[in-house]
Amino acid sequence: MVPTKARCTRTGIRLAIGLGAAGPLLLFGAPGVAASPNVDGPGDGTYLLTVSDGQTETWKIDSSCAPGCLTVTSNHGWSKKSVPDQKYQQGDWYVPDVVGYAICPDGYKLMVGSQSYTFNAATLTGTIQVSLWSGCADHGGGKELPPNRTFAMSKI
Repeated sequence: MVPTKARCTRTGIRLAIGLGAAGPLLLFGAPGVAASPNVDGPGDGTYLLTVSDGQTETWKIDSSCAPGCLTVTSNHGWSKKSVPDQKYQQGDWYVPDVVGYAICPDGYKLMVGSQSYTFNAATLTGTIQVSLWSGCADHGGGKELPPNRTFAMSKI
């Protein structure tokens, strides 16, 4: 039989080795979870939007407004707060009520009363939907709302 003092010493050594291995994990914590673009947005910076009708736009995205909030500032002169899109619940971001432009059939660029942008921060693709405008009746079209346009974003 091993004396009690020797058993205590072996147990102490094993405990010290175990704590030595686990110590760094306890001190520094487990690796953090990577940021999710659908939760945190695409990341701060400047993005070029290339729209399906050939238009381009530059956005500056800043996430300092609050968790789950982005401020989107366009080179077209508007700035809006964006929030995760509650309508679709698919991790998309929503920028509502932007005054923008649509292209009429004759190529005339007509100001739109209200349009919204929905984009996916992981794929950097989105849709522009017009909800209020006067129409293209004087420019080869009607008063019906123009079709949704799609866009792709790339960080510049």
